[in-house]
Amino acid sequence: MPSIHIKFADGREISRGFQTGDFTLGTFGFNVAERKNGGLTEYIISLTPAVDGALAEVTVEYPLGETAVGECDSVLVYDNSYCSNMFASIREFANDEDTTRSREIVSVKSGNGVFSCAFTSCDRFFTDFYVWRHLVSVRFYLENKTLRAGETYTLESFAVDSGDALAFFEKYTAVLAERYVTRPRKAVPFGWSSWSCMYGKVTEENLIPEIKNIAHIVGEGGVIQVDDGWQGNESFRGEWKYDTEKFPSGGAYPAKVAHENGLTYGLWIAPALVHDKAPLYESLDELIYRENGEKKPTFMTVYPLDIGRKEVLDSYRRIFTRMKDEYGADYFKIDFLVNLITRIADTSKLTYDAGFAVEVYRNFTRVIRETVGDEIFLNACGAPIGESAGVFDGIRTSSDITWDGVGDNPNITWWEIFVKNIQNIILRSPYDRVFITDPDGLVVRGYKTPYGNDCVELSDSEALCYATAVRMSGGHILLNEETARLGEER
Repeated sequence: MPSIHIKFADGREISRGFQTGDFTLGTFGFNVAERKNGGLTEYIISLTPAVDGALAEVTVEYPLGETAVGECDSVLVYDNSYCSNMFASIREFANDEDTTRSREIVSVKSGNGVFSCAFTSCDRFFTDFYVWRHLVSVRFYLENKTLRAGETYTLESFAVDSGDALAFFEKYTAVLAERYVTRPRKAVPFGWSSWSCMYGKVTEENLIPEIKNIAHIVGEGGVIQVDDGWQGNESFRGEWKYDTEKFPSGGAYPAKVAHENGLTYGLWIAPALVHDKAPLYESLDELIYRENGEKKPTFMTVYPLDIGRKEVLDSYRRIFTRMKDEYGADYFKIDFLVNLITRIADTSKLTYDAGFAVEVYRNFTRVIRETVGDEIFLNACGAPIGESAGVFDGIRTSSDITWDGVGDNPNITWWEIFVKNIQNIILRSPYDRVFITDPDGLVVRGYKTPYGNDCVELSDSEALCYATAVRMSGGHILLNEETARLGEER
């Protein structure tokens, strides 16, 4: 039978069989409720401390030998990976050393049957899965915070199933949509993005012709999305104002041209992150996130701000108000969001004084939504998927289609990135119920871009292949090309 384990902040562990009803583990009273929802069987765990106490984790473990999967030498595992821009995959686990950490949903299949599990709420606590050939571990992180005596803490709900894996995926996303999606679905964006053709070298000089060309190609209703670089040459500046050397006519000018040509105008932003070489790094020092009093980067030497603090929330109200009202943006691509709750390199968690990580993240993103209003299109990139439901209109379901500098990386080629992205378009297609999916840019060029080192130079058939996959996604279609350099067939 499945078992439930609690791990205390001091490392002690207690476990017992997992079942519905009331029971006690140590000084914690537990209740496990079961409910039917949208064809799923959901479980809701609540715990109430008898005395103040701190927990690191609550874990529910499912031995696969006791499920429809049975005892098998080899199984297939669906791994949803750790955030929106990482590659999902179906892999064979043939020995006990094979393992993965995955998020949102996982499925294991053998010749005997299937076992699937998904988190169907994502409001307060960080969650993930550990998967081995013989075991699925469902984990809830309580961050060593003190849980107050007599107060009930309800963990995220999760569902398990032994039926068809695709049907389960579709039911799970339908439940997410019913639970979180309250605004009418917006039109699918189509148009142009600067990223995979210009990378960080977008300027007023090379942007304005693209606005006019795209208006001519797609007509009224298209999108111009200006990616990283408009704010300067540092991605994580901590300051979101136009670089005046790149855009001498001012921040309002590109949007004015776009709107005059019937286009929506979009800006990229990586909020609440600052590089230690950025101009504002020292002045933001007091707002930088700390663990045990020490600043700790979320990746490389990029530091998160403490998004639980009122000063940070207020600053991003001002930033998004300026980008919307002064710069004329009516679409935002919001990037590197997962780095506000976990470090991808080692999957360690960020812990905030203001609350549990996921409730702090959701509050931060809701502040953005409230600031810009319901009519603005928000696209989440590099984001936790479940925790972004209900706030964002769209979400990336794959990696960047091209990587500047891939020519220097002997371990991956541009075509391998294309193939993996096409796999992601297929594997994550059920998320279309919750978000408009974003397969990243449509890249069709037959020449190497002068702005980067990605080695992309597509034949006619390769361009057609990827264009077909992007169309098949049903999501964003944003051309990432210098339109004047493309032949008519592209």
